[in-house]
Amino acid sequence: MAINKKNLLIESFSVLRNSWDSREDSICKILEKMASIDGQKAVEMWEYLLTHNMESLKNYGNSLTHGIIYNLEKGMSEDELATLVFSNETLCKLIFNKVDEVYWNQMRLIYFLLLRDDFDKMRKVLDLIKSNTSNTEYRVGRAAAMTISRLEENDSKLSPKWVRFFQDYLETIKNQEDKAELVVALIDYL
Repeated sequence: MAINKKNLLIESFSVLRNSWDSREDSICKILEKMASIDGQKAVEMWEYLLTHNMESLKNYGNSLTHGIIYNLEKGMSEDELATLVFSNETLCKLIFNKVDEVYWNQMRLIYFLLLRDDFDKMRKVLDLIKSNTSNTEYRVGRAAAMTISRLEENDSKLSPKWVRFFQDYLETIKNQEDKAELVVALIDYL
């Protein structure tokens, strides 16, 4: 008789999912294993954790976002994860706008919007970051700048369309520090 690992993981998740504060390690292992079996299901489980732990999202936002991304990437490619994340508006809102701090792992996913020339989703995600008033770490200017930097680290350059996009987006940024970070990233393209 074959063991259905997916069903066992779903059952285990059902038992532990409401105990994030005390069972974080086990839940993260479930998500990691599920990501290698069924990425969509792993992302659905993650969304459940975020929507049912809103109070913990304030206290443990880093582990519920940044940490879970790290675990999911052990089971699936970063590109696959980005595809699943950006196809889920609720998840995007939670990990870019409702968490107290947006960190590096969330920022890395934005790079895939650039690769896919997905201007609309890029604007939506940057707007979520920009309107997240509790976020002080990776604000919108830094997020855009890091995305450009990652492209350049891969020996590529921004296309003229992306230069125009970021120039236009620059005009929507009110925070002077955010604006300055994006200007520095764009300076060689201007």
